[in-house]
Amino acid sequence: MLKEFFKLYRFRKRHNDDIAKMYLQFYRLFIDRISELKKIVLKELKVLDIGSGKNYPLSYLMSMEGCDITALDPQYVDQGFKKYPGILWYNGLRVALKTFFRDIVFLSSERKILDPEKKGPGRIKFIRANAENTPYPDDSFDVIFSYCAFEHITDIAGVLDECSRIIKTDGIIYITIHSFPSLSGGHHPSWFFPDISSPTDIPPWFHLRGGSEKYRKIMDYGLNGLRPEQYREEFRKRTYFKKEFMDRKEGVLFLSEKIRQELCDYSEEELLTAFVTFVAGKKQQKL
Repeated sequence: MLKEFFKLYRFRKRHNDDIAKMYLQFYRLFIDRISELKKIVLKELKVLDIGSGKNYPLSYLMSMEGCDITALDPQYVDQGFKKYPGILWYNGLRVALKTFFRDIVFLSSERKILDPEKKGPGRIKFIRANAENTPYPDDSFDVIFSYCAFEHITDIAGVLDECSRIIKTDGIIYITIHSFPSLSGGHHPSWFFPDISSPTDIPPWFHLRGGSEKYRKIMDYGLNGLRPEQYREEFRKRTYFKKEFMDRKEGVLFLSEKIRQELCDYSEEELLTAFVTFVAGKKQQKL
């Protein structure tokens, strides 16, 4: 466990600000895009954040706008020090210690970037549940969004069916995935920001080239390994699919001709696009 903590510390020390800036960039893109799709008053929206994470950065930002925000995660999430007993009870000692360590050492610097005026979060409702089986009635939310959580979900079809059920008729489903075929898609921390820093001991696209077992990750991220086209197919089947965005190009300098030939089953766009965002609405029922 000490070795794991040391790896986490090194990664966060190097990239904590980069992570916070990435959250902020996603949030601004999210707000700009849904504003183009729908005339909105943010504080009047009822919003669901799927896979909010233990520090719920996007729910934090949305709550400052005055939204009615619910943060959903399969693990226990809450605010302040009261969350640690719950994390210990539901998620175990290892997760509780890692969360405490990360919060004590790095959370304040992350929040300085997300909330420079120190407004603090508004009211956030937390729920521990699986996204394919939520406790909400039909037509509950104006907006459902998720940032880099769907690649950890096995039952994508079930989650999209549920999103289509609980989104309002004129609502927006906005899902960003961390694309598995991308350079950082294997989720090894050393490759998370390849255009800022990159490892010399772990080959690029190791997770597509048979190196997943040899180059162990900090933890088991439970990746589903789906490609963008597979998500796209499910969105078309199970929602009213509206738009798609390719976000954050990365790794051009690492895509040698040798690697390109080795990974010829993947398009260059797949290999060089870190994030893909799908925008959809409620599946229209056939009369």
